[in-house]
Amino acid sequence: MEGDVLKIGQYGAPVLIMIFLQMFYKIVPGAVGDRWKSVVAAVFGTLLGVVAVFYNGEAFTVKAIVDYCLSGFMSGLAATGLYEVQRSAIRPRS
Repeated sequence: MEGDVLKIGQYGAPVLIMIFLQMFYKIVPGAVGDRWKSVVAAVFGTLLGVVAVFYNGEAFTVKAIVDYCLSGFMSGLAATGLYEVQRSAIRPRS
């Protein structure tokens, strides 16, 4: 039955990170330049990966920590892509 469970972190994390980053960029305009937005998203995703290790109660092995951090990193980068798609759809570049 374990394989049937849809985990929010696996598929929903990029969407949640994108929503959080969009709110952050609207609340604090100009805080992060366009050049650094992908770096901020990747770092935020990695930090969420570290939090997920503690939240899920995994054994603190190197493999578990690397897996969660890498998953968070990739979620952050996916969120950057989703943010750019959403931004381009709302404000097309001329």
